[in-house]
Amino acid sequence: MQGKTCAELKSNQDTYLQLQDDMEHEEYRIANQYNITVDDIYSDFIADGNTQLQADAIDIVEQLQASYAYRAKLETEYPDALFHVVTIRTEDNNGEDIIFRQSEVLWGDKYWGKSDVLNPTDLSQAIRTISQTTEDKSVIDDMQYYHGLQCESEYDG
Repeated sequence: MQGKTCAELKSNQDTYLQLQDDMEHEEYRIANQYNITVDDIYSDFIADGNTQLQADAIDIVEQLQASYAYRAKLETEYPDALFHVVTIRTEDNNGEDIIFRQSEVLWGDKYWGKSDVLNPTDLSQAIRTISQTTEDKSVIDDMQYYHGLQCESEYDG
């Protein structure tokens, strides 16, 4: 969806519906991650003097921008995939905020996932990969089985 004008998005019904679905998903994910309501996201928290929500809003925008940019990169790298999902979140690790990126790509019969710790001053830059998994799917007697082909994991937090 990157690189399209508003008019192009509006005239392409499939893209427009996908954008609406993406927005709704992000609203609920953000509300859940920051323990706020979807209404809080659209409230005038600046006029209300809610400095915590103002700080969270800055983080949310930066994380969404980085998430969409990385998802666009995955869509270019894996154009034949059915789904590309990128989630960036901040977690408290013993009083220290750590920013994680979870990336997933799904084909009909294959899955790739990766978890990275990001540089807090440049969310496009991974500091360390925590895990990376590639799996293939097999169907035997109508049952789906996933077989891990490669799984690396490293995390000291």
